[in-house]
This record gives sequence, structure tokens and C-alpha cells, in this order.
Amino acid sequence: MLTTYVSVPRGADPEPAALTEILWRAQTSRIFLARPLNLKITPATGGLKQLATLMGLTPDEDHDAYRVDSETEPCPPT
Repeated sequence: MLTTYVSVPRGADPEPAALTEILWRAQTSRIFLARPLNLKITPATGGLKQLATLMGLTPDEDHDAYRVDSETEPCPPT
């Protein structure tokens, strides 16, 4: 399982940003993604705002955060 987080402007579709980010993470980490690519996109804005408040930071009000998960395949032997 490969997991990452994306931030998109409030109200925007998170799928294009999620796809770009998960493909980039897989490429740079040399991880094989399961096919067909099935992204699980989960809102994470509430938890991240709570974390920012606990850390004394100002939460980002004009962006929404999402958690993106994708299944992976074992690396083939070399």
C-alpha cells in the first residue's frame, strides 16, 4: 500500500492532484502500483486542521487535504 497526502483548493476535484502525486511517489520510490490503478481518496482536512491547532499553527482555510491510498505489487526479482 502506498499512501500520500494532497492539498487542493477548496471545492476542487482532488482526483487529478491525487493521481499525479501517487504516480510521482511510486516513480521516485521505485514502487510498482497494482493495475488497474484504483485510488482511494479520503478527506483528511479535519484531522490536519486539528493537528495544526495543537501545534500552534494557523490552519489553511482555503485548501482541502486528502489522503490517497493505492495498492502496490511486490517488486520483481532482478
